[in-house]
Amino acid sequence: MGAPVVEEFERFIKKQTEARRQDWDARQRFWLEAVRQLYADVRSWLQSHVDAQAMECVEVPRTLVETDLGRYEVPALEISGPGFRASLEPVGIKVRDALGRVDLDGLMGSVRLLLVPADREAAPHSRRRIDDPPALDTSACFKIVTEAPHFRYLELTKERFLAALLYVVGARAELPEE
Repeated sequence: MGAPVVEEFERFIKKQTEARRQDWDARQRFWLEAVRQLYADVRSWLQSHVDAQAMECVEVPRTLVETDLGRYEVPALEISGPGFRASLEPVGIKVRDALGRVDLDGLMGSVRLLLVPADREAAPHSRRRIDDPPALDTSACFKIVTEAPHFRYLELTKERFLAALLYVVGARAELPEE
């Protein structure tokens, strides 16, 4: 037995490591493109106010460090206007039961946006580990996560984003549930 088994084991480990690296690379590319699309949507929803110089949307660089991915750059989107400031802050790819997360943060609160399959309406009841991610689903899109105890995923529309923005800057008492 001896040496051939050791060599076979070494080849197996190398193959598994390369496959895992390729999977994380694909997930990272998908995540970065989804974040870019999210920011493009937000800019289009706020464009008339930016054009009127009533507010600004500015990308600022962020560096994330995640296991299996290492250090990488992803922008945040700062949104500001008279008397308010909020930002879309990327959290990362390694998120339980999702393909990524971005938080909308303001002085008065935070709203989580998860990158989940387009047809998913609620958080699954799973005990999936963060380093055992769900399958890469190219239909995935960002959805607003409602508060506990019943985590639901709401389609991210212009109206819901504006309501969330008002909520995190303190101009709205609660986040809409529908």
